[in-house]
Amino acid sequence: SGAIDDLRCEFHAVESVNDLISPTLKQIVDLYKQCAFWANDGLCVLKDCVVQTEDEETIPIEWRTNNKPIDKVDFAPFGKSFQPFQACDYEEKDFCVSQDEQSTNGVYVDLLKNPERFTGYAGQSAQNIWQSIYEENCFDIPARLSNLAMSEKERPHFGNSEEEKQKRLAQIDECKEKRVFYRVVSGLHASISTHLCYDYFNRTTQEWSPNLECFMNRVGYFPERLQNIYFNYALLLRSILKLNTYLLDNTYCVGNSEEEIWLKSKIQELVSVCLTMPNTFDESELFDGPNSIILKEEVKDRFRNVSRIMDCVGCEKCRLWGKLQTRGFGTALKVLFSYDQSSFQSSSDDSLDRGEIVSLLNTFNQFSKSINVVQKFHHMYHDQYHSVF
Repeated sequence: SGAIDDLRCEFHAVESVNDLISPTLKQIVDLYKQCAFWANDGLCVLKDCVVQTEDEETIPIEWRTNNKPIDKVDFAPFGKSFQPFQACDYEEKDFCVSQDEQSTNGVYVDLLKNPERFTGYAGQSAQNIWQSIYEENCFDIPARLSNLAMSEKERPHFGNSEEEKQKRLAQIDECKEKRVFYRVVSGLHASISTHLCYDYFNRTTQEWSPNLECFMNRVGYFPERLQNIYFNYALLLRSILKLNTYLLDNTYCVGNSEEEIWLKSKIQELVSVCLTMPNTFDESELFDGPNSIILKEEVKDRFRNVSRIMDCVGCEKCRLWGKLQTRGFGTALKVLFSYDQSSFQSSSDDSLDRGEIVSLLNTFNQFSKSINVVQKFHHMYHDQYHSVF
């Protein structure tokens, strides 16, 4: 309960608006882009790691990559792997490395058939991903939180007190821009963990069910991780609010007039609900100092690096959702920090491609689910331990 750090809203406000939001879309993802950081065979031997792909013939022609915008996801036309001394596979305003959907390695994926859930993916490859992201890209903030986080894990309660929260914040003396970057990464990690623990495969019963112990050990005992899920939700919400006219005026080609009408009505519903929410995140407070240009480029470079690291995930399904959501946040950051408020006033604006919009909405949907799941785990914890949130 209470206010969320670095935001202008409280937890209950986010939960209230989230009760009305649940976007559902599809996305094309190049799952086999080469890892640029360490040797990786791209394979997880567990059957739950495998992504179920779609035959191109079953995909509406308007969605296929050989069509023109807006029917086409228009990415930067560079190579499949990171080459530091060749042409960059991103534009100057981008916070994320683009995916080459014209590549022959690209596949069509129905996200509804490939939910973000526990796969059993673990080991050194899994450890390398988050270790590399935190140690090399998060401005050393995790190191200053690590000791406190360990002590919090030992406390037998869900979340933390306001007094303990202030002690935690006192350790983070970085500028707000760096704190926001860390919150985005930490919140993404926590949200992913929340999904994995809620849709957890019990190998004894052979059933999928919520795993409270998994959630508490990964997220519930760490108040900053819980808070960062809510922070990320508010940031995504703000980016959609900024895009509201663009989203409403756009044409969504789904190959079926009835489906197109339905989809546009859902976009209208989404935007209408978002507009009822007061400004939760004020992007004007960031990157406005004397070193703002340099700082923004540093943040961009680090987030682009995070998007490249996702190519190194050895589990197909984990890589699918990692890449999708990293691009979703890259789109949100691009909307908030690369364009002013007067942008995106018409669907004729070509600043974003269809893939970015799909990624943004799907990422927002994942965090919507995460907030619902956190509340369910809270009730489970309360029922089991009779504790207080």
